Order: sequence, then structure tokens, then C-alpha cells
Amino acid sequence: GQGMSKALASAILQKGPPALSGKTITYGTAGFRANADMLECVMFRVGVVAALRSLQTHKMVGVMVTASHNPAADNGSKIVDQDGGMLVHEWEVFATRLANSTDEADMSSTIDSFYPDFNSQAAGGSATVVLGRDTRVSSPKLAELVKQGILTCGAKVVDLGIVTTPQVHWAVLRANQKGDGQVPPLQGYYEEHAQALKVLLGSKQTNVKFHVDCANGVGAKAVEEMNKTLSEHSIGFSLVPFNVGDGDPELLNEGCGAEHVQKSRKLPSGVPASGGNDKFASFDGDADRVVVWYKKDSNLVLLDGDKIAALFSVYLCHLLDASKLKLSLGIVQTAYANGSSTSFMSSVLAKHKENVTGEVSCVATGVKHLHHQALHYDIGVYFEANGHGTVIFSDSARSKIEERSRGGDAAAQTLHAFASLINPAIGDALSDLLAVMVVLEVEGISLEQWAGYYEDLPSIMTKVLVKDRNAIKTTKDEQRVTEPKELQDAVDAAVSKVEQGRCFVRPSGTEDCVRVYAEAGKQETANKLAEDVGEHVKRILG
Repeated sequence: GQGMSKALASAILQKGPPALSGKTITYGTAGFRANADMLECVMFRVGVVAALRSLQTHKMVGVMVTASHNPAADNGSKIVDQDGGMLVHEWEVFATRLANSTDEADMSSTIDSFYPDFNSQAAGGSATVVLGRDTRVSSPKLAELVKQGILTCGAKVVDLGIVTTPQVHWAVLRANQKGDGQVPPLQGYYEEHAQALKVLLGSKQTNVKFHVDCANGVGAKAVEEMNKTLSEHSIGFSLVPFNVGDGDPELLNEGCGAEHVQKSRKLPSGVPASGGNDKFASFDGDADRVVVWYKKDSNLVLLDGDKIAALFSVYLCHLLDASKLKLSLGIVQTAYANGSSTSFMSSVLAKHKENVTGEVSCVATGVKHLHHQALHYDIGVYFEANGHGTVIFSDSARSKIEERSRGGDAAAQTLHAFASLINPAIGDALSDLLAVMVVLEVEGISLEQWAGYYEDLPSIMTKVLVKDRNAIKTTKDEQRVTEPKELQDAVDAAVSKVEQGRCFVRPSGTEDCVRVYAEAGKQETANKLAEDVGEHVKRILG
């Protein structure tokens, strides 16, 4: 039965928009991303890929139409796999091939090679795709094209409308856990958070307010809904949104949001006039990243993803000590994590080694790699400095914690509630922020004390344009260059002359350049180290 894939290929070419000639678009770490005008064909075919994945796994999958922290004129899409996580790599390759295919024979053989059972499963199977979109002007039209692609495969669509990226992940995860063919209403997302907060706060009377920079994106709607639910449950947390995107759609991520704050270390636009000890957080455009900050004089003090990981790790160590549950705790970073954060976390784990088997581990850049490594532990904490991250609990850890908490162990009950609060599928700005708020509150930590956990070493990131960035090969964790060998020798020599120096070089995953990261005891030394290594890169790679 090779007929089905041929028929589908022909339907795609007839019903869908034509592929752009001479333009290849790739499904990368962040899915497909480009100027919105280039995406019509791609979006239709994303709908097809998602429907096929659902058919193959007999589970729901999701599609989110967003370009996250990119400018307003861009758009894109991410496919959420059946486990609520990111799409498996093999299907990323399939998505890229299918999105760029221009003729029926090629398309039909692509379907056959990536999904050989399609011809036998197509007739009797059922497939459902959960669809969400952000607030960009191009999103309704592009989401409609995704829908058409899904329907072309005879699959069903559950359209959530305007939602955050993590809410699509949540909906897919929960729907497949229940397995009754229904997508739970989104109110369940807010309720889950509220129930967990109630347990974590206990009888403690709280009144904590955070101002939330919503990057003029979808986060604003979620923050408002969350506030409603919190006050219905009389929980004394309030989130006051600003940069909520009313009016001008072009303002998305413009001078605001997590990306702006974390990269520029400057205040975002639209900061409300506020008291001296106010607390702030910034989400990115699709609310899967968060950084926390406060104002000191007129400067911004940033608490980035590394600091959030440190806060959670200290808290989890306390709970593991108190509950005497012998669980492993892994803290997963990339080479971009500040050296001070790595030393701090290692020392925290060393202090708690009686009750916690812990390690700090470094992996290649990209959320997928972090998530994958975090799965190796009972409890895995992973964050990128940019504020994307979460905490994942293994099934066996969950059942040990549940068993202990049924027996009335308070620390285990707290661990259980923390595991329910944090998004198990993906980094989620809203869950992460509520988790930060609750840890600060129950542990009695101020933002200043938290900022004082460690002081970042001065660092700098530069890029060097070279003829071929792929001439550089690195170790798996990207901390060292394996070829050309003379480049690593030059880096080692440069680093050895510098107090508290560290430096690494890697080809960029997103643009045609080589990235150099350097840190040292003083800012000017770090700058000089990056400059020297940049010269070596140019000299050796031309």
C-alpha cells in the first residue's frame, strides 16, 4: 500500500501554498523561525507533520505558532511531542525535509522513509493536534494554515487560541496522561499551580507582589488569569503585569522582556514608577523564559537563570536533608554558565553530601541537551543563563516522595507540592516565577540575600566572522576545541596568563560565525582575553 503517501503528497501540493523556491528553511532548536511572509507553505506542512506524528504515536501532539523573543515581523512554529516535550530529533529532520520538498515523488518517498508504517496506519488511525498561537499580527493567518495542514491528513484540531508556549506543552502532557481523548480546559493549569502553592505556603500569611514585564507578548494574558485564580484561593501572591502589549503589536520584545534584560543588563521600557524595594521579573515573548531583577540606585541587579537554579538547588538540598530520602540531584548547565555559579553549586552539593548524591554537569548549548541530561537524575535542575529551565522529577523519585508524604512526612509533602508546581515538560516563565516567589517566602530570603549567593565573574561574549564556522569541532560539552588542535593550544596559553580565566570557542548554532566566551577576575582582563582568542580564531581559520 504505497498509495496513501502518494495521495497525501499530491493533496499537500494541491491544497497547500507552494514552497518558496531557492529558500531552505530548517527546523532548529527553536523549531521553524523566519520572517512571517516566508512561512505560509512551512506552516501548512507543520500541520501535516504534527498530524502524522500523532497518528504514529497514537497520542496527541501540539503545535505552537510563535517566534518567541524575535521581533514582531518574524514568526515560526514549534511542535510539541507526545510526551509534552520537544520533538524527537529524527522528526525534526523529517519536518525540514517535508517543509522544503517541491515535487510529489520526492515528498511521497520522504514520508515513506521517515514513517514507513504510514500506508498501513493511515486508514484506521485517529490523530489529534493541540494548537496554540502568540499575539503576533501574522499568527491567526499562520495558525489557520497549520489547521488546514492537519485537516488535510484527516486529523482533528483542538484550538486553544492565544496561549503561552508552555501551556501547549502542559495541555498535550495532561491529555496524554489521562488518555481519554479530551484536552483538559486551561483553567486546570491555573488550578494546579494554586493547589501546589497552598500546600507550600501552609498556614503562612503572605503578601508578596512582583511586577512582571510581559514583553508585550502572550504572558500578559496568563499573568492576569493566574492572578484571578490566586485571589479566588486567597493566596497572598500578586503579579502586576506591565508591557502587556495593548495597542501596538509592533512593541513585542522591543526594548523589553527577558532577552533584553538578560543580554543588555538594562531596565526594560515601561517600568512603572515604584518603591525602592520592589521586585521585578521579565518574561520573554512566549513566556517560556524568565529572569528576576530589582533596582539598586538606578542600576539593575539581575537574577538570571543560573541564580534561579542556585536558589532551587539550595532549597531542594534542605528538603532532601529534612526528608532523608536518598535521592540524586543533578544540576545541569552549559559552558555559558558563569564560573562562580558552577563553584557555588558544587559547594552546596558538597555541604549536603550525607543525604544528597549530587553533581553539576555541563552539556552542549540548547534546551534539548539540558533536558536530556536532567533525565539522568532523580531530580534534575536545569537552567540556561537566559532564564529557560525547570526542575524534573523522575517517576521513581515521584513515587518515593508520594509514598513518604502519604505517611505524613512534612518535607516529602513539600517536595511533592514543589514537583506539582513546576512545569515537568518544559521551561515555563509563570511556574518558574511562582516557584521563585514561594522559595523566597518560605525560606525567608530577600532578593539582596539571594543575589549575594555568589558574585558573577566579569564575562564577555563576542563573535568572529570566519570563512567556515564548521571547521571548528568541539568536545561534547563545547568547553574545548578538538580541531584545529592548534586553536585549543592557543586558547590554553591565553587562559593560563589570566587570573580566574576561562575561555571557550564554539561555532554558532544559529548564525554564520564563531562565538567566543571569556571570563576573568576583572572585566578588562576578560575583554582582553576574548580579544586575544578572537585574533587566534581569525589567524588560524582565516
